[in-house]
Amino acid sequence: MSTVVDPDTQHAAPTAEELPPAAQASETLSCPNCGAPADEGQLMCLECGSRLALGYQRPPSWRLPAAVVGVVLLIAAIGVAIALAGVTGDANKTTAAAPTAPAAPSQAAPADTPPTASTPTPAPTTSTATPAPADSGAGASTATPAPTPAPTDASTGWPPGKSAFTVVLASMTTKAEAEDKLAKAKAAGISGAAILQSDDFPTLNPGYWVVFDGQYDSVDQAQTQAASDRGKGEFSDAYPRFVSKDPNAKP
Repeated sequence: MSTVVDPDTQHAAPTAEELPPAAQASETLSCPNCGAPADEGQLMCLECGSRLALGYQRPPSWRLPAAVVGVVLLIAAIGVAIALAGVTGDANKTTAAAPTAPAAPSQAAPADTPPTASTPTPAPTTSTATPAPADSGAGASTATPAPTPAPTDASTGWPPGKSAFTVVLASMTTKAEAEDKLAKAKAAGISGAAILQSDDFPTLNPGYWVVFDGQYDSVDQAQTQAASDRGKGEFSDAYPRFVSKDPNAKP
């Protein structure tokens, strides 16, 4: 066996048998298609043209720098976001703290200007009425108290809530007959005559339209008016009667 001497070191170069298994494997690469020998790192078979470096990968040394660059970019992005948030917060605080500019004064008169006093309207002069002279006749008689006037409508002929004596001029079974009697009473000078329906008053007999004359506080007053009404027209049967919507009311 011949020995090959290394020209640089002047030492004998190792033979194929003395090379480590990894070196031997690198020297015995072959094309997977045609089996022709190939060198390590060869991209194409010289015999059949098949590609040999399909499984070639980038050496792992690039991963660490790429990771470092990614971390640096992430930190830079976070810093930019924090800076933007701080600037926005300061802008909001500045806007909130800015004083509101006072409104420009209007051209209207100032609020403390006293209002123009209006001239008071003079009160009307009250004239003193001259009292009418009293009748001085020796034969003057005491006047009978005038009856309280009442409306002529049947539904409101009697004042609401009123309990008093009255003079019954006539009691008719129909409203038409009662209205005819009322017209005759007015013509005879009984100015306080009106109509009511006895069904609305528990103190009267039900079923009648009553023509009455006034309201009085006592039976004596009603009796006096009844005596006066008997001499007028066809109402000779006029008589006093207590009228109330309260069934418990007493005369």
